[in-house]
Amino acid sequence: MNRENTRLERLNKEIDEVLEKMAQAGSVGNVDEAQEMMKQVEAMRQERESLKAAKIEDSQQKKVFLVKQNVPFINEMKHMEVCAVCGAFLVVNDTQTRVDAHLSGKQHVGYAMIREAIRELREDKEKREKEKEEKRAAEIAAREKERKEKKTEA
Repeated sequence: MNRENTRLERLNKEIDEVLEKMAQAGSVGNVDEAQEMMKQVEAMRQERESLKAAKIEDSQQKKVFLVKQNVPFINEMKHMEVCAVCGAFLVVNDTQTRVDAHLSGKQHVGYAMIREAIRELREDKEKREKEKEEKRAAEIAAREKERKEKKTEA
């Protein structure tokens, strides 16, 4: 998990660096080089998204625990799993009423709302970043077009 986080951080840093180099190449007039760098950025973005998706899948896999009850006259182990939304321990194969009570409980509902809000914020952030990068690429292309026009006039 930590290795995935460092890889994501490294990818984000590499994307920023390549975008800066792309802007510099575009301002100098190296359109082909800037376009090649844009392809690199797209490939790194796809890798970043696949890492994020794999990270989410790994975190949502269920883990089953054996928990011994602290009741002196009952000496049995219960199979339990962690709720993927709120992190509470749930007894495996428990009655439906208990499962329903958990799913409608304040803690579970609260965590679900928080997770949804975080997901929406991340989507908005990614959308803003993508628009910003597209705007930057369009500005580079416009500058390049102006330079070519100036060269043809001269």
